[in-house]
Amino acid sequence: MAAELADISRHLTPDRVREERKKLPRDVPVLIYHVKPQFVDETVAELAELGEGITVVEQDKTYTF
Repeated sequence: MAAELADISRHLTPDRVREERKKLPRDVPVLIYHVKPQFVDETVAELAELGEGITVVEQDKTYTF
């Protein structure tokens, strides 16, 4: 169900992030934003399983890479 909703809304799921990341060089940072508040903990945990280089960013915070 979540994957279907992501398709309709054109959002990514952690599984889709995994697939899209394969298209990028490993040293390219991936920044994730606009995570639904009720799913932040679950989404962050699933993205952490994908390995380094993926950062869930916070609004109004400055990041340097």
